[in-house]
Amino acid sequence: QLHTILQIIKQTLSSPGFIAMALGFVTVCIPPLQRALFEPGGPLRFVGGTLETLGVAASSFSNIVVAASLHLQVEDEKRSCHDDENDCDGIM
Repeated sequence: QLHTILQIIKQTLSSPGFIAMALGFVTVCIPPLQRALFEPGGPLRFVGGTLETLGVAASSFSNIVVAASLHLQVEDEKRSCHDDENDCDGIM
């Protein structure tokens, strides 16, 4: 059980969402880094601009991924329903 808990913690800490949140938190806590990334004329402004551009598209892209996964789930339900010859009225 301890091994499972440690595996879950490792998986959470290494997930892209958690890493992005941690890097965002570090950026907010260090004002010189914040200025370098996001103020006009900052030495890392090109990186900050790229992050801003990707951030604008992230919510739309997330919606597309969720919609696609829901569609695949419905298709799998339809396929298993026809394979099992069960009552499929709720799925169709």
